[in-house]
Amino acid sequence: MNQLNLKLINKKSYLEEDFLISNSNENAFKSIIEKSIKINNIYLFGPNKSGKSHLASIWLKKNNGVCIELDKITNKNINEINKNILIEDIYENINEEKLFFLINNIKEKNKKILITSNKKALNYNFKLKDLSSRIKSFYFTEIKKPDDYLLMNLIIKLFNDKQIKIKDKKVINYIISHIDRTFDNVYLAVKKIDEYSLSNNRDISIPLIKEII
Repeated sequence: MNQLNLKLINKKSYLEEDFLISNSNENAFKSIIEKSIKINNIYLFGPNKSGKSHLASIWLKKNNGVCIELDKITNKNINEINKNILIEDIYENINEEKLFFLINNIKEKNKKILITSNKKALNYNFKLKDLSSRIKSFYFTEIKKPDDYLLMNLIIKLFNDKQIKIKDKKVINYIISHIDRTFDNVYLAVKKIDEYSLSNNRDISIPLIKEII
């Protein structure tokens, strides 16, 4: 197993209690926390930066799993895998035959697999029909677009991560009402506001934000 161990990824650890829960992601959270006990195959999908990696890290801990880069293992390595596995961004550099082989191997050994993606499986045109059938047999759970509660708390958290306390909620509400409501745009807006505030040596306020977004 020495060669295989070199191919496994060190997965950044996230705490379960730090995951921000709202109507947008509650079902996905419950699927990872509760249903992963009984369900072996889970397909988690949602927008970029929506928290899929955070949930995947929680799943890894609960299932004593390993995160694998499919393009960095061989068919021989696959035969040696006897652990619960996570594959993130499944369609990035996908090798359908290798993925099919891996899923069958995990199934035969009665292990668990979590797949994450920005896409719904139904939106991907698999060339290998047997693989398509295998993927469709997974339990699907989705992180949806962020609601107001999640947007507000995510913005607060991102600023807190930068050691910035926003005391006036009107500032947060202004940001929410003036950006496209996606996870990507929240991260980008906070980054731009922080950099602009630092470079101009000014506190974060609505007048400052108006100059940026």
